[in-house]
Order: sequence, then C-alpha cells, then structure tokens
Amino acid sequence: MKISSKGLHSIDFGTHRIDLGAIEQLINLSQTRAIGDAIHYAARYMDSKRTLKDIIDAVKQDIEDRGLNIVGSRLAGDYAFFRKHELASAINRLRSLSVNQKR
Repeated sequence: MKISSKGLHSIDFGTHRIDLGAIEQLINLSQTRAIGDAIHYAARYMDSKRTLKDIIDAVKQDIEDRGLNIVGSRLAGDYAFFRKHELASAINRLRSLSVNQKR
C-alpha cells in the first residue's frame, strides 16, 4: 500500500486521498506522515469487535510502549507525535472505510 503525505493537510492512502484540511491542530508535515502510517498500522486492530476508540487506544498504547516508529515499516526518523483525535479524524475521513454500527 502506497501512503504519502501531500502537504500538511492531505494524505494519499492507496488510491484514495484523505483531506485533513479541517484538522487545524496539525502543525507539522511529520505529523501527517505519522498519521498516514498509523492508519495502515491500525488495520491490525480493525475487526468487527472493536470500536474506533478501542482501535485508536491500542495504536496509541503501542506507540507509548514501543515508540513512534512502530507505525512504519522502517525506521523513518521523520515522524512527529499526534493526538488520538487527529488519528480518529483522519480515519473518519477515509472514504473507503466501511464500518458496522453497534446496537
């Protein structure tokens, strides 16, 4: 999967573009890079049992335990920390995402 940041407020995620223009708290392109890779990393927690909050919490816990480079496939050195809200907002903006609503 090709993931690349296109400026501060846009991520190309495979064949889809994620518009992060409404996320005003992003201040560094390194955050955008980290969020793009974190979305791909989060897929390991996406199943029909976990909520978005559970997925975000698991990713952030992995980052706290093992460092920010855990989200990438290689040691990047050009990531910056992001908040849970920013990751959740980016995932919510991924148009190819399919979710199930819990009752």
